[in-house]
Amino acid sequence: MDKQNFFDYEVLIVDDCSKDNTAQVVEQYVLEGHDNVKILRNEKNVGPGESRNRALKQVQGEYVAFIDSDDYVSSDYFTSINQAIEEKGGDLIYIGCQQVFGEKKRFILEDNLNSKEDYIALASGSLCKIVASSRIWEGVTLPALTSAEDIAVIPYLFSKANNIVSVQKPLYNYVYNSLSISSRPKASTVQNFIDSYEITKKMVSSREYKEALEFHGIKTILYGAILNALMIGLPQSLIHEIIMNFKAQNPNWITNKFVSRYSRRKRFFLSFVNRDNIVLLRIYVFVHKMYLKLHG
Repeated sequence: MDKQNFFDYEVLIVDDCSKDNTAQVVEQYVLEGHDNVKILRNEKNVGPGESRNRALKQVQGEYVAFIDSDDYVSSDYFTSINQAIEEKGGDLIYIGCQQVFGEKKRFILEDNLNSKEDYIALASGSLCKIVASSRIWEGVTLPALTSAEDIAVIPYLFSKANNIVSVQKPLYNYVYNSLSISSRPKASTVQNFIDSYEITKKMVSSREYKEALEFHGIKTILYGAILNALMIGLPQSLIHEIIMNFKAQNPNWITNKFVSRYSRRKRFFLSFVNRDNIVLLRIYVFVHKMYLKLHG
């Protein structure tokens, strides 16, 4: 944060029972005169959702941004966001992100999102790409899930926004770490994706955003939950059940207008899901794992 060229911000650090010297480093930072930094210590490990909720209750600023512990932001992060707020009046800023694999970086351009419906359907499932006004966060509580908790509320945040502004430059750096919790899926991860979508459906109007909400489910269930189920080796019968349950509620999902705007690689995956071809899906996952191993 010392490298920022904009200084009107506060930093809330939630220590969710870390096992390293995080708390000591932050306390030393505060002692050195950084009085805009505060550390909140959880008495027990509660996961990302509850930790973020605790920070949200302490927020004093007009806008809220999230930065995960392994990641970092560019030196013009706050300046670019503030410029978007002042010049375009955005109450929700959707920022660019680049993935960091060791020495390699990959910036994914998302410049064809033009409406709330587009954002609800196609925007990234990471809160770190969203800077929203405190007003938008009023009454919003992240679910107590160990993963996919941000995916649950992001569509609702977009639905509440008056003016969404996109800043498509790599302000946020997501560092891929093969040893991190998020990179090691487990059975609960699959259920978290399923629960996350059910929570979203209760918050977002299906009448106003029917097709966008369905596509959010396609991303969350047919891609997210199924990919994780395959990665941990869940039985074929359980994977089949997840697919069939979604198809029963969304029988025409494959014709959803947003499917054609999904990446080619993920459309490839969905074509196997549509045919319920577990063998080809497992081959896809093997290639996916090798890619992450080579780049991570």
